[in-house]
Amino acid sequence: MLAGCGSDAVEPSWAVVSETQRSALLSVWGTSSTDVWVVGGDPRDGSGPTVAHYDGTAWTRLDTGLRNVDLWWVTGFAGGPVFMSGSNGTILRYENGVFEPQTTPGNSIVFGMWGASPTDVWAVGGNFGSGGFAWRFDGATWRAVPDVPADIASLGTCWKVNGRTAEDVWISATSGTTLHWDGAALARIDVPV
Repeated sequence: MLAGCGSDAVEPSWAVVSETQRSALLSVWGTSSTDVWVVGGDPRDGSGPTVAHYDGTAWTRLDTGLRNVDLWWVTGFAGGPVFMSGSNGTILRYENGVFEPQTTPGNSIVFGMWGASPTDVWAVGGNFGSGGFAWRFDGATWRAVPDVPADIASLGTCWKVNGRTAEDVWISATSGTTLHWDGAALARIDVPV
């Protein structure tokens, strides 16, 4: 495939940027090569969950002020804010150098997040096989989305969420279930797996 790119093709390469983490790194997100975020587990040594920012030159670890919380996902918007989510229903909003813990509708693990804008953000999760949920943020308040199918809400988990627009959002869930938001309601789409 690279041969078809002409003489301006750049050979892809990998570089190790860190090898001595005390806990798992679980998600990475960024807007450019000078704005990259990574989040992960809490090594339970008093330092809190892993949150680091790369500015194009160096990684800086940030203290969220939380302890005994693992962060499973990070997403955001160019210029801010950045949202981080994880165990115990934790969602953090980071902007202008400040972490703001968000009040959420529950205390299950938030496995994934995506937003069309800073005032339209989705969060999904559950408890590894029970309590599947979807929450939506309007810029001020997180609310449970009521259309999550009963079997996912009771015996399933919503794992990840992604979208193209505020009217085209997709959620992956337990047992090959995919949920699609069309701007008005969630529809269940079973994937044959």
